[in-house]
Amino acid sequence: MLFLAVFCGFLAEYQLEHKIEKDRAKELAKSLFNEVYADSIVMQQVIADRLLKEQSFTEFSKYVRDSSLEQPSISFYYNFTTAFVNHRAIIFEPKEEILQQLINSGSLRYFKSSQLEKDISALNVAIKKIKSRIQREITFLDFDLRPFQLKYYDNHWLNQLTEYGKLTAADALEQKDPSKFSPPRILHLEQFDRNEAENISLQGLIMSSGTRKLVFTEYSEANHNLLMTLRKEYHLK
Repeated sequence: MLFLAVFCGFLAEYQLEHKIEKDRAKELAKSLFNEVYADSIVMQQVIADRLLKEQSFTEFSKYVRDSSLEQPSISFYYNFTTAFVNHRAIIFEPKEEILQQLINSGSLRYFKSSQLEKDISALNVAIKKIKSRIQREITFLDFDLRPFQLKYYDNHWLNQLTEYGKLTAADALEQKDPSKFSPPRILHLEQFDRNEAENISLQGLIMSSGTRKLVFTEYSEANHNLLMTLRKEYHLK
């Protein structure tokens, strides 16, 4: 009888521990799902913003090749602003608080699915690649795009458009009619080199499109796969 009582107590304790681990796994899975799902939405907006930025790099490079620089068009300055000033599309910082908690605390042990562990690892690798690539873009921004902008871009025109800082450049371009303000001009026009301007804009296009097509695509696939596995394993919606 004593043996039976001890054995039953052991079974009860095992079942309780198993239930606690199962509940903990479900809780972590839900938190991870919400974190990754939120980033999937942000990523779609970032991709859309990058496509606009890449189009502006393209149009800017075409314009400086052979169009008038003495009286630049409003569309030229729209593309100049989107490509060289509005950098919202460059920065993407995936949320990884729950992901890193799982990896660093050993909480992955609560997940019994090998596919889930594989998908978490793939997403973690994709995030590291994004961070590395974004850092390269920020370096290009700091040492190439921004110096070019500061030398040639008409910030007085932008200040009018943004109501002297009340609006962001992106919001101002969406909400305002640039033709209502004094015409923009290219500063230090006598030093403006068409080949240099075209080359730097095309380099910006190459970097942005490369990030979008390579590391963003890899991240999006890893993000999608993890969400699908979490839905399947824990019946999440």
